[in-house]
Amino acid sequence: MRFARFVLLAQALVMASLSLAYWFRPYEMANLNGMLLMEGASVSHMRVYYGGLQLGLALFLIWAARAPERARPALMMLMITMTALVLGRLVSLWLDGGELVGFDLASLVYRIFAAALAAVAVASPSAALDPAVTRASATAAVPAVTAADRVMGRADAPVTVIEYASDTCSHCARFDKDVFPAFKAKYVDTGKVRYVFNETLIHPELDAAGLKGWLDWGGDRKVAEDGQDPAIMLAQTEAEQAAARERTFALVDAFLTRVAGLVPSA
Repeated sequence: MRFARFVLLAQALVMASLSLAYWFRPYEMANLNGMLLMEGASVSHMRVYYGGLQLGLALFLIWAARAPERARPALMMLMITMTALVLGRLVSLWLDGGELVGFDLASLVYRIFAAALAAVAVASPSAALDPAVTRASATAAVPAVTAADRVMGRADAPVTVIEYASDTCSHCARFDKDVFPAFKAKYVDTGKVRYVFNETLIHPELDAAGLKGWLDWGGDRKVAEDGQDPAIMLAQTEAEQAAARERTFALVDAFLTRVAGLVPSA
């Protein structure tokens, strides 16, 4: 991301400098471009279209450099714009003849260099998002993994994937049947990912099924450590569907608040 930001800010500096030159030295800049300003309107056009455009692009690049998610689109715009200007210059030489000297040659070299820098920055994976931002946002959103969780894979895997699913969800079942085996073979079994399954109940009337699954996966030990009887807890859950509904709503609210960063409305 540092290189991408450097490219954007460097181009913004060049464009802002050219903008000031077109605004305060329009006659000199026109001469460098092989043009002759004959009337006051021509001077105004030079300042507005050349100076204004350069200033607008400079401000856009500065704005894009301030946010990681805007860096890649800005670099793409810069690369495409500079490439189009280079092609336009080369095509005009082919159609109109002449040769590149002085300012025109320097301008062409600059644009080729600018397009190349932008292309290198776009190809860099770090141009998409600042790693520091990625680490901070990911760390803030991942809850702690406890001994009661259903875990697969190495404990020291570089990536932890937490699936929130329900034993009563047909879409979750389809994922676990059709997608998860390949995911497990490619990432979990190779030590790249630690996989954690968290039960999220979506059918209050089937709350007992989710509880039974959690107990079977080791939740009974957690219940016993808390001084309760897993069998009694399951029987009570089966008998109290209304209470199960409220518990499910509370669990969903906690999920939204903790993981998605949403606070349910009262």
